[in-house]
Amino acid sequence: MKPQVIWLLLTLSLSPAVGVSIARAQECLEFIEAVTSCGSGLSSGEFVLRFRARNQASHALDRIFLWPLQDFSISPSEFYVDPGVAQGTDTDILEVFVTGAAVGGLFIIDVTTHNSDTGECCQERIFATVPDCIPVEDDRFRRGDANGDGNVDLSDGVFILDFLFLGGTRPACISSADTNGSGDTDISDAITLFDFLFLGGDSPADPGPRDCGRVPPGLALGCNTYNAC
Repeated sequence: MKPQVIWLLLTLSLSPAVGVSIARAQECLEFIEAVTSCGSGLSSGEFVLRFRARNQASHALDRIFLWPLQDFSISPSEFYVDPGVAQGTDTDILEVFVTGAAVGGLFIIDVTTHNSDTGECCQERIFATVPDCIPVEDDRFRRGDANGDGNVDLSDGVFILDFLFLGGTRPACISSADTNGSGDTDISDAITLFDFLFLGGDSPADPGPRDCGRVPPGLALGCNTYNAC
């Protein structure tokens, strides 16, 4: 089935910051969040695309298939969604590693959502500009240091809540604000930090709150700037 294409232009947040856009049809999936990440170990033409999508199809979905239409590779190319995602609800954050793409060109991916019980499918195609993911010289950070002052304390939890709910400044190193390492920044990160600081809870996720460190590509949201190392 060829859906009627309605182009929607979205600006993605990048690490490092590089202008890129994604155009897509709205019939199957609405991209709620979409972030490209260029961490250590990733070369030009390699990047991680992390996204959360809302099911816009007329059926619930339990599988998402991705097919690259050019000479590049994506991994994984198939997601099993358990439990299924009803119409109008969101998937968890999904992550795709892209390699071999031509910098500055388009990468094109066919997307199919599928319901295994009914056999219903919805197909569409997404287009995005390939960012020039030049590895950063120093992508170390401290987990939990959301305000980037080099210390992990009460002010960082307040900074996260201010960003999330009061329109405050976005953390320059969003990975530092992702205290629990879930791949998202939400109220649970502030709770994790307060629990660690005042109730003896678990330490923030690797690389931890005390020493600067790195995590493997794809396991951090990225840092535009972190000058406290």
